[in-house]
Amino acid sequence: MGRRNNPDYTQLTALVPKELGKKFRLYCTDQEIQLTDAIEEAVREYLQKRGISS
Repeated sequence: MGRRNNPDYTQLTALVPKELGKKFRLYCTDQEIQLTDAIEEAVREYLQKRGISS
């Protein structure tokens, strides 16, 4: 089952500066990682830095 149809996942939408989004997409492409995986990791790290377990 893909994430889109998985009840354990939710969709997030965010607006970021154009250049930041471009760099992020290029990085993910260069590293051959999915945007979704990179964003999930970034959100987990963001929360961990603030003492919130994910």
